[in-house]
Amino acid sequence: MSITAENRQRGEKIRRAREAADMSRKDLADAIGAASPTTIEAIENGGNTKYLPRIATVLRLPLRELDSSVDIQAPVIMSGVDLFGPRDLKLYGSIEAGEGALVVSSEPVEWIERPALLATVRDAYGVIVAGESMVPALRPGEIVLVHPYLQPRIEDLCLFINDEHGEFRALVKEYRGQTAEFWKVARYKPKETEFTLKKRDWPKVHVVVGKYSRR
Repeated sequence: MSITAENRQRGEKIRRAREAADMSRKDLADAIGAASPTTIEAIENGGNTKYLPRIATVLRLPLRELDSSVDIQAPVIMSGVDLFGPRDLKLYGSIEAGEGALVVSSEPVEWIERPALLATVRDAYGVIVAGESMVPALRPGEIVLVHPYLQPRIEDLCLFINDEHGEFRALVKEYRGQTAEFWKVARYKPKETEFTLKKRDWPKVHVVVGKYSRR
């Protein structure tokens, strides 16, 4: 199969992002669960699209920049090979609380295997999704894997958080930008809609780096 100019441009974008992140091909191969650095070399030369969602997450690139067929940004689905080590990642339950908000449990409901993307991230955690406002990217019962220290980028799925008064409330939305006073966000259901959240109501934002589907 011939390699198109679009695929070559995609591979070059991945190479530049990898080098900017100070990662070797082996580093990236290990992070995405690829067989070897030669797999990354093939991708950077315009071939092999199997790992694009994982590469987008590791290199913090919008998936739509790498795969034009993607309509909605979705987090990486973690498979068994992406989970390793002890069950030391806290998993919190949640219930819907109207207008797409979640009330997250004060204590972990379970401890799960830590995914490679969060291997060394202190205070990383997971949350069981409730509600359907982000379908098809996130479905009820799936687990979002959360990095609390990354700065959000356009098209990241994020948890917008208010944990004042001893209660952890969150909104899971796509980040679309910000001003001094507002977050610009989007939901997907009942139809894709962009709107704003007041930062004083939702002062914290944590980035979703992947998800764990139990189906």
